[in-house]
Amino acid sequence: MARIVEICLVFSLATYTFSTQSGNLDEEWKLIVVGRSTVHVLSGNTSGIENVHNVNSPLRPFTHGSNPTTDITYDARNRLIYWSDYLSKTIFRATIEGANITILTDIGLNDPRGIAFDWITGNIYFIDRDLSSFVWANLVVCRNDSNLCSIVVHRELGLVASIALDPNEGIMFWNGHKGIMRAGMDGTEQMAIVTTKEAIEVTIDLQASRIYWIERSQGLNNLNSALYDGSDRKIVIPLNTNSFDVCVFENKIFWRDHKAHYIKSADKSTGSNISTEFRYNGRHGFKIFHIANQPIQRTNPCKNSPCSHICTISPSPTTPSRCFCPVGMTLNETDLRNCVEDVGVTKLVVALKNTIMTMRFDSIGTQVFDSTTIPNIGRIGCIIYNPVNNTLILSDTETRKIYEYNIRSKQLTVLVGNDVDNVTGMDIDPDGENLYWINGGKENVEVMSLRTKTRVVLITLSTSLDHSSVIELSGIVVVPSKRSLYISGTGKDMTEIWKFELSGTNRSTIRRLNTDKPIILKYDEESGNIMWVGTEKVEFMPPTRNNFHFTFLTQPFDVVKYKDRIYWTDMFSQDVIFRSSSSIIFHSKERRIKLESLENNSTLNTFSGMKMTVLNRDPWQLEILRRLRNKHECSSMNPNRKRCSHLCLLSGGDDFVGVCRCPTDFILSQDGMTCIKQTCAQHEFTCSNGKCISKSAFCDGTPDCSQREDEISCGINQENKLNCQDWTSGEFFRCNMTGICIPKSWLCDGTSDCPSEDDSDERECNLNLMCPDGFFKCNTTKLQCILSDWVCDKDNDCDDGSDENQNCEELNNRKLCPDDYFSCNGGECIEKHMVCDGYRNCVEVEDERDCEQKYNISMNTPSVVLITLLLLSIIIIVVILIVIFLKRKSRTPIPNRVVELSELSNNLVN
Repeated sequence: MARIVEICLVFSLATYTFSTQSGNLDEEWKLIVVGRSTVHVLSGNTSGIENVHNVNSPLRPFTHGSNPTTDITYDARNRLIYWSDYLSKTIFRATIEGANITILTDIGLNDPRGIAFDWITGNIYFIDRDLSSFVWANLVVCRNDSNLCSIVVHRELGLVASIALDPNEGIMFWNGHKGIMRAGMDGTEQMAIVTTKEAIEVTIDLQASRIYWIERSQGLNNLNSALYDGSDRKIVIPLNTNSFDVCVFENKIFWRDHKAHYIKSADKSTGSNISTEFRYNGRHGFKIFHIANQPIQRTNPCKNSPCSHICTISPSPTTPSRCFCPVGMTLNETDLRNCVEDVGVTKLVVALKNTIMTMRFDSIGTQVFDSTTIPNIGRIGCIIYNPVNNTLILSDTETRKIYEYNIRSKQLTVLVGNDVDNVTGMDIDPDGENLYWINGGKENVEVMSLRTKTRVVLITLSTSLDHSSVIELSGIVVVPSKRSLYISGTGKDMTEIWKFELSGTNRSTIRRLNTDKPIILKYDEESGNIMWVGTEKVEFMPPTRNNFHFTFLTQPFDVVKYKDRIYWTDMFSQDVIFRSSSSIIFHSKERRIKLESLENNSTLNTFSGMKMTVLNRDPWQLEILRRLRNKHECSSMNPNRKRCSHLCLLSGGDDFVGVCRCPTDFILSQDGMTCIKQTCAQHEFTCSNGKCISKSAFCDGTPDCSQREDEISCGINQENKLNCQDWTSGEFFRCNMTGICIPKSWLCDGTSDCPSEDDSDERECNLNLMCPDGFFKCNTTKLQCILSDWVCDKDNDCDDGSDENQNCEELNNRKLCPDDYFSCNGGECIEKHMVCDGYRNCVEVEDERDCEQKYNISMNTPSVVLITLLLLSIIIIVVILIVIFLKRKSRTPIPNRVVELSELSNNLVN
């Protein structure tokens, strides 16, 4: 049986002296009895109920769900009842008759317990305990006319279970880790008035200004009392059994005997005259409903409050009220009245069709989503957050474009406007400012620089991956801190997860799953692991202690993780579902946030699925981003970055090493950073964007150019009646039979380029046809064009060799070399210092001819004399050494004196 936490305030009508202000003192009081999943209302003139299930009793039950009620309170003037349900984590409201059951608060709660009503302002107070440790709790206040809630006491330690209010004094009491705590109803002036760690219940006596509480002592419970300031503490009744739900009525105090199932009473001052009042029989709690229990002795300081969101009573006589803000917002420091959004707020972003909804994490209330509809958007397919610009990047499945949406200015900008087929996954490298996405129609992965707008096909299923078992790419995750890119692919029998460098290289398979359903890939910032989500479970890679499995009721459409919670959407509801990933699994039940604001919007398709992302402006996360960008090789914030002209991507390794990439039809220059335009060969077709394709790909039924110009004019139709010049730039020839346009440079090249049996491009190839500028026309019977630079290069390029039969000597003489170069007869240019250097540099060796005459070299010059003397000296020394060697060999007596080398040299000279 669940333990109930109760407070009960009851007063005798005979001794009641307060003004009720529109209350009816003659109205019969009622006993509110809490069942496991029902609330019963019992008339006050009935006593000694033995069995509350007796249908003949005046008991009026109404069902509020299948979960146990934790606590209950009421608003006597408006005849309303409020109760908390800790399993569904919801605060409910209904009339005393059980009608109009509504949800007051169902979002952001962990373990709602004690609940109390402020009958002056109409606010609801309750305790929300932490589930992960049970050592701290928040004291929450909510307006009862809306979904606005705030926290008045943050992270109070201890098993806080009950709360009691005295709105006339503006103070409240609760049991905390230090004992019985007292504070203003605005959370100020907190103090421990009774030191104890065993208080489990607390209530107050408004008439006597005393508090009462049940305290455990050596396995037994005692009923204690003290004044509001903690003085005059005493044990009223030593209870020998487990007891709960203490309350005061007239001169009596009541409590619930949990073991005997009785509600008992005694004198509230002396503890004498203990008697049994009601047979309880397994119920969970009770309240006595009457307006006399809620006297009003002061005006409502919040009636004409200037607060923009929430107003509470304050104990201060000079400032009787105080303004509060919902979670995620703060008071304006200037006026302390208006709430503004926190700079470092973190939000959950949900996208459905062309509507974006945002919710501040840890919000408490019901309707906590802010909704914005984006014009000119058809249906959002993917959505991610760019923390560098504080923008959302989204793909539109209808316009087939990728946009950037500024959250503050509401401006929409096109990032990728063409050749976007079906984006099935998207992620961002914010450090390098690169956007990655899966182009599902082409089954490839593309990347684009957000600075230069250069896009490159990074990975292709047909070429970069083993696609024999993989049919489609489904998930993508970019992790700059790990310098890694993760992609999932799904086939008929299995799904694979691959790891790449951010440059698209060094693929490795890290997981194979026995499923043919696409999976969702996400990155968990908290654990630093990759998270994959299938139809039935969530798993982390590598496996950690946080790894867990649970069954989804419906297949998830998208998933995000924030702190210890996992949020997901499915295809068949407009709910955001979440649960805790904590190891305390017995409280980890699925909970739903109903997006009721969408129910009346007929333009939104319920079954279209909702995509999600996390808008994280946490200051610490932004600081981590700043540090990474400062050392990222591709970041614009790094002064030592690799200055790629178009696109910079990270490679692997321990250091951030940048790799430059070029778009289609560009190649890297020798500096490894600058992309230069690639020119097409004569036998290739040039697309409008400069891409080169082979003639075999021209009019083959498959577009190879981005603008499809290689297939536009293929076949005879109405469109082909236009001149070939009209459909793209350049000069073209129209084939006679098929009407296809081909480049004029393909005419009379010996190969029929018109399809089928149409050989009109090779007919009438006579000398009247001319070659394009920059080409040489061969003297063949058909038109053959070669590059002008190939003429007189010693190689026969024309079929008849006419390119080498021209007056090549005269032609080469006309070829000029730069001033500091020597012109060879064959047209080659060599540097002048290579002339007369003893080496053949020109083909006809003219660089070594007539060197003495051309360059006036004289043998009488000083340099020649020096060289001659040096050679003569070397010859003399060699002769002397030979003579000495021969004499020793013949053993001829040698004079007994040393012959100096210098002396021998002198004798020889003389």
